[in-house]
Amino acid sequence: MFYGYGNDDWHIAKNFSINLGLRYEFTQVPLSQKTWQVQNAISNVPGLITFAAPAEQKKNFLPRVGFAWSPGSSGNTSVRGGFSMSQDVLYDNLGLLSAPPQVQQTCDGFQGGLSASSSCFWNDPTINGVGFLAGGGLPFATTIPPITDPVQARLSTGGYIPDQKLPYSETWTLGIQHIFAQKYTLEVRYVGTRGIHLPVQARLNRQAKTSATDFLPTYFTAPDPSVINALTTTYGDINSNSSFVPAYEAAGFTGSNLVGFMPWGASKYNGLQSQLRRNFSNGLEMQLAWTWSHAMDNSTADVFSTYITPRRAQDSNCFACDWSDSALDRRHRITLQALYDIPFFKKSDSWLEKNVLGNWEFGPIYTFQSPEYATVQSGLDVNGNGDSAGDRTIINPAGIHGTGTGSTALTNTDPTSPIFGQIVAYVANSPTAYYVGAGKYSRPNASRNTLAMPRTNNFDLTVAKRFNVFGERQSFEFQAQFLNVLNHAQYLPGYISDVAPLGYTGTNVLAMLEPNSPNFNQPKSVFSNHPRNMLLVLKYNF
Repeated sequence: MFYGYGNDDWHIAKNFSINLGLRYEFTQVPLSQKTWQVQNAISNVPGLITFAAPAEQKKNFLPRVGFAWSPGSSGNTSVRGGFSMSQDVLYDNLGLLSAPPQVQQTCDGFQGGLSASSSCFWNDPTINGVGFLAGGGLPFATTIPPITDPVQARLSTGGYIPDQKLPYSETWTLGIQHIFAQKYTLEVRYVGTRGIHLPVQARLNRQAKTSATDFLPTYFTAPDPSVINALTTTYGDINSNSSFVPAYEAAGFTGSNLVGFMPWGASKYNGLQSQLRRNFSNGLEMQLAWTWSHAMDNSTADVFSTYITPRRAQDSNCFACDWSDSALDRRHRITLQALYDIPFFKKSDSWLEKNVLGNWEFGPIYTFQSPEYATVQSGLDVNGNGDSAGDRTIINPAGIHGTGTGSTALTNTDPTSPIFGQIVAYVANSPTAYYVGAGKYSRPNASRNTLAMPRTNNFDLTVAKRFNVFGERQSFEFQAQFLNVLNHAQYLPGYISDVAPLGYTGTNVLAMLEPNSPNFNQPKSVFSNHPRNMLLVLKYNF
């Protein structure tokens, strides 16, 4: 990695300056990934896909420009604005998950044969009663046998590493800050950000069996039998469609999901950030902040880290179809923080008054935050592309928001019809439900992240006591920090008093997001109530 930058401040006038900067970044593709992919050149299909060494980006110039202006001569008001580009790296795990078959082999447990991606097998005790170790365990070879057959190579290929396109962001800001009464600062700022070339997990060789014109309809109330019998598309018709992209199927990439972490992700953020701050004086400091924002994207998680928002698009051939409010969207966030160092008895000549009645600090923090939104899922590979992750539900606009139900298959009931008894549609089990679990080969219309989880409504408190035992400069400080001091139950994902990541991958979370589950939209069945916690701290200051 090689990074370099230069910047300069140009003071045009006493009250106006411009900041200019340019950054350059070069990040090499890991050598292992470059040598891996070349080994799978036997799988190349000209005009479709080439397994070559991923090329590095070499023109990563990132400009920055900003200005600061203080109108008038008081210096109490300032206006600032700017634009910048920032770049990220692709963490190595994305490449490790995309290794070609030449550097990874799997020994599958079945009787009498070789797996398509392997040169070994072991006897499954459930088939012939011979245990794993008794059957010799995993075979050992000092070298990995080369794959010399293009057909076998393509059947075994499950990963692709594209040329390097590093994700980057564009950020623009404009804000005004004003100081009044000598100790108060008010700031209002607009912040906009775009995320570009974000990595997303895509299955390049798979497609949906359904389309905008080829799917089974879903009714919210049971239709007349004549309506059902007039339908001509059946479950079997759609099931006979291929789930492989024609070009990849013709080339023989049908043995595995050809997964690539492609630079197709995008995001957008717009926020109005306001803050009122009282500088520390007379023992009191306060800050009130409110942010209104809107974040949108076509992907949030690129690996399996949560069920709340699927890691793959519902259709890898249409990432634009996944553009929606982001799982990271928080429309409102309000925080109120204060620090009060009680001034009474601080300068008392009495040691007892100073160290028992005085030297107390209180630090309350209140936080309100709009809810995280989760993606309601049908728990079924609805579109038939071989991937259940990301298949969403059908929304009944007349339903009661937050309620869910399943659906039941409807069959042709005309004995004279050539499709008699075949599935041709679905009907919601409850006509008043908002979310309807989509049946196989129906057409989900719900977007990502539409189900609100509980809001954050939290109050923390820190109480500190100092003891000046050995003069004014040295002291012991005892703190009691109460997180969720009111013990207010908040069944929401993540933490309420920590910024640490917290992923949810348990199946009970998925059931909470499936409308036909008895635990649908019941966060209490999944998340912690975040009960009160207390931390005790003892410090020696010298």
